[in-house]
Amino acid sequence: MEIKADHVRITGGRGDIGLGIANALVGRGKRITLADQNISTGETLAAEHDRTSLIELDLAEAEAVAIQGPRSGPCQT
Repeated sequence: MEIKADHVRITGGRGDIGLGIANALVGRGKRITLADQNISTGETLAAEHDRTSLIELDLAEAEAVAIQGPRSGPCQT
């Protein structure tokens, strides 16, 4: 799959699938923002790659999404 955007947000970023996708995209030179309720497992990835950032975010809380979403930078859809 081709992803043209330079910045990709991944929700559920602490799980095996989310981290696997993040690793693959970082390997392709993408900038990654991992969003999850508990970001502790993403800290290793963020420490290894300067193009990775973390957002502790509960997607069930609409107000938190409205505040945090724009803070992580623009993304293409």
